[in-house]
Amino acid sequence: MSRSQPSRPRSLRTLLTATASVLLVSVLATGCASTGQTESAFDEQREDEIRISVDNRNFADATVWAIIESGTRRRLGTVRGKNESVFTLPFDFPSNLRLEFDLVAGSRCTTRQIPVDPGDLLQLQIAPVLQDTPACR
Repeated sequence: MSRSQPSRPRSLRTLLTATASVLLVSVLATGCASTGQTESAFDEQREDEIRISVDNRNFADATVWAIIESGTRRRLGTVRGKNESVFTLPFDFPSNLRLEFDLVAGSRCTTRQIPVDPGDLLQLQIAPVLQDTPACR
């Protein structure tokens, strides 16, 4: 039988190299795990659309609608409770816009009219508690 030699302590350089390699693999694995479907508010945007970033701080899921000045109501999508989503809307001329959201089994709220130009980024934050908000019913 051969005797194994006692392990030697790694030098600081070897330890740092091993740690850096593990971190690099973790970063690469995280990047590869992305589906590419999540849109960021800071992704490149076309000039004939607007981007609407919704931060839902409520526990309930919210369906978000855009209401254009002409009265056209367009469903943008759903934002799950305690999550964020970004929606794009074709928008090729300046106009006023209102945003509306319906909470599942809860309130419906509408923003005031907002002047919007193509290429704009709008941010909507849904509060955790809406019972005293005048824009909600």
